[in-house]
Amino acid sequence: MEFHESLNDPPRLFAVDRSGGNQYLALDPNPHLLADFQLGHVRALDGQLSTGERWSALLYLPVHYDSGKRYPVVFQFGGIGLTAGGDPESGRFSLYGPNGPAFAGLGPSEFATYAAQELAGRGIAVVDFVANAKTGTPSEGETYRACFEYLLRRLNSEGLVDQSRVGVIGFSRNGYFVGYTITHSTAPIAAVSIADSFDGSYLQAVASGNYVEFAAVNGALPIGEGLRNWLKSAPGFNVEHVQAPVRFVAQSGSTIQSALEFWEMYSQLQYLNRPAEIYIMPEIDRYGSHSPQNPTQVLALQESTTDWFDFWLNGHESKDADKKKQYERWRKLRQINSSNRGSSELLEPKRPYAATR
Repeated sequence: MEFHESLNDPPRLFAVDRSGGNQYLALDPNPHLLADFQLGHVRALDGQLSTGERWSALLYLPVHYDSGKRYPVVFQFGGIGLTAGGDPESGRFSLYGPNGPAFAGLGPSEFATYAAQELAGRGIAVVDFVANAKTGTPSEGETYRACFEYLLRRLNSEGLVDQSRVGVIGFSRNGYFVGYTITHSTAPIAAVSIADSFDGSYLQAVASGNYVEFAAVNGALPIGEGLRNWLKSAPGFNVEHVQAPVRFVAQSGSTIQSALEFWEMYSQLQYLNRPAEIYIMPEIDRYGSHSPQNPTQVLALQESTTDWFDFWLNGHESKDADKKKQYERWRKLRQINSSNRGSSELLEPKRPYAATR
C-alpha cells in the first residue's frame, strides 16, 4: 500500500503489485475535492541569492490564471522547508502553503493564518518561500528581506505580478522576518499580516527577559553601545518606514498578553496615524494556541486573513452581513492610508529597491 500525491494532486492510497508494477486505487479520502473546488496550479521554485544563501518556494497561481495578465501577490514567509541540497520539498500536496512532514496534506495547517489556495481563489498569486538564513544571527532578517525582494523582482520581470498590489504575511519566527522587511525595504508593499510573532524588538525583550535570543538577531544587548545596533535593526525602532496597513493577529496566551506582545509596533503606528489593527482569535482566553487546530478558530483565522488581503489588494468586500463591522474598520484604515500618501513623515530606508530584475 502506498500514498501517491503531488503538488497538484491530493494524497490517495494505492495497492501496488510490486511484481508486475500494476497499481489500484484503494482509498481516495477526498473524492470530491478537485470536482467541487477550483484550485490554483502550484509550481516549485528554488535558487540561490547572490550572497550564497539557498532559497525554495511554492508558487500558487490564481484560479483561472491568464498568462497575459498581472496579478496581486501575497508572500508567505518561511512556509516550506529546504532539503540538504536546497531544493523545495516538492511532491507534497498542501492547501495552505506550508509543506514538509508537519504540514503536508489537507490540514488543518500548523500555520493557521496561511491560506494559499483560499487566496488563489480570490485571484491572488501566492509565493510560499523559505531562505536558508543563518538562524540566531544579525543576518537572519536581512536574508529574508533580500530573498523577498529577489522573488518580487523575478516575478515582476516574468510579467506575473502587479507590483502595486503586494502583500506579505508571517507567522511566529517568520513574523519577525516580515517586521524586518517592512521596516528595512523600499519594495512596494500594500498589505501586511503578522501573526503570533517573535518581533526582535525592545518591548518583547524586556518583558520576556529573553535577552539572549533578541541580542542574537540584533548583534548586541540593548544596553550602552549595543543599543546602537538595535536602533538600526530592530523593527520596533524603525516603524516610521512602514508604508502599508498592518494587521497583527493574536492566537496564543490571552487577550491582554497577546496585545502586549504587539504593543511596541502597534502603539507607534497608532501614534504616527498609520493604519494598523490587532485581531484577537475567537475564544483565545479559553483555547489560545500557537498552532490552533479547533476548526472554528482555524476557519476564523484563515477567512479573516483572506478577507484582509482581498480588501487591500483587490478592493473587494464580502456581502456577508456578519462581516459588516470588519469592513467598517478597514474602510477607516483605508481613509488613514490614503491621507498618508505623499506625507513627508513616511520615511524610506536608504537601501533602494529596483523594480527590474
